[in-house]
Amino acid sequence: MFNCLINPIKLRLLHLISIALICIIPVLSIYGQTIVTGESNKILDNKKDIYHQKNKFAREKMIEEAVVDAIEKAAPETISITVGHNHFSSTDNQSFEEVFEEFVSKTLMEKHVEWQRTSSYKFARDETNKKKWFCIVEGEIRNLDSQSTITETSEGDKTTSNSLNNFITRKSYNIVHLNAGIKRGVIRGDKFVAYRDKRKKTSFGENWIHKKKGLIVITETSDNFSVGRIVKGVFTTRESQQAAKVDFRTLRVGFEYQLSGSHEQVNEELDLFSSNDTTALVNSITHTIYFFHYGMQSRTGYKLGLEVFNCKIDTTGSMNYTYTNCFVPKIHFNLGIGLIPDFLYIKPGVSIGYLFENNENREELFGKPDNRWGADVVLEAGIAAHLQLWHFDLMGGITYKYINDLPNLTNYYPYVGLSYNLARYAKYNFKVK
Repeated sequence: MFNCLINPIKLRLLHLISIALICIIPVLSIYGQTIVTGESNKILDNKKDIYHQKNKFAREKMIEEAVVDAIEKAAPETISITVGHNHFSSTDNQSFEEVFEEFVSKTLMEKHVEWQRTSSYKFARDETNKKKWFCIVEGEIRNLDSQSTITETSEGDKTTSNSLNNFITRKSYNIVHLNAGIKRGVIRGDKFVAYRDKRKKTSFGENWIHKKKGLIVITETSDNFSVGRIVKGVFTTRESQQAAKVDFRTLRVGFEYQLSGSHEQVNEELDLFSSNDTTALVNSITHTIYFFHYGMQSRTGYKLGLEVFNCKIDTTGSMNYTYTNCFVPKIHFNLGIGLIPDFLYIKPGVSIGYLFENNENREELFGKPDNRWGADVVLEAGIAAHLQLWHFDLMGGITYKYINDLPNLTNYYPYVGLSYNLARYAKYNFKVK
């Protein structure tokens, strides 16, 4: 009989707990205790990347549909949101994503809640259909009074400080606009990585990773947006990609070797020889070793080097001299102009050096020296093409050397070279907070 009395009590308690759970679960979902995932998909009319300018409208529609899908899953009742798509909704200081999410928040204000995204917008292509794309986003429904996601600015308006909201809103060649400015703690010289999420299959299943697309250095800032220069990834960095603050090296340092030479025919009028020879061939070969420093942000660089001349003069008579004791320590300045950024650069440059030589045949070859070392200033100006291949640069160019006391060495010098970069974009990891 005692057991018979207990059983109705247990049943009553279980009934009350069930009712409580039914009431609590929707409330928890409203105040962000569960993260929901919204999804959308669309079949495009082309096989281009979803971030291609041609697919901008489709990408934005997929974002809208994925957010609405997540909100409907999180809310205790179905919330119907009719979105009027405005193709020109983004500005320099606001991305389309922000404009749309603000609209969603205002729509949900009647419920005293707000949509808070907790992940970036993830796009993946269907493996069986290259024209079909999926969009996935995660988020919460939160109370508007929550101070953990909303902060007050000095003007009294509200802004989110979450780095998930940093987007590239404009791109013009190697210049980009970010919708993060001084109010979000961005200052001149800050460095960002442009990225997108990519689905990767592993032995444990599918996983999403941040795929780095470009490196950006901020050059100008205002209250609500900033302007930056792309120092790596001009062609892979695109509008609407997200950006996270990181730290990386903006310089390249290393060693460079150049081989150059010239060929000139001179005659008796130059009064170089004491014999009766009428003509002579002057062949000059130079070997140069540089230590270089190149700033990826400013596109300017300098090199410290030592040049060694090997000069040989052949005459039509019996005289034949080889001239080797000639050294030129020099400093070189150049400017990089990207023809194909990250791959091919044109670098005009100038240099100044000081020539030291001491050869017993020097007086017969080039005249009496001004001092025992035959020292003279060497001025150069030229242009080179640099082909970047990982840590190596292949180069070719032409330079004009002017040496006042040695007119036979004053000439145009075509050259080729190879450089190795010791420090270039050090490895780094970043987390989106």
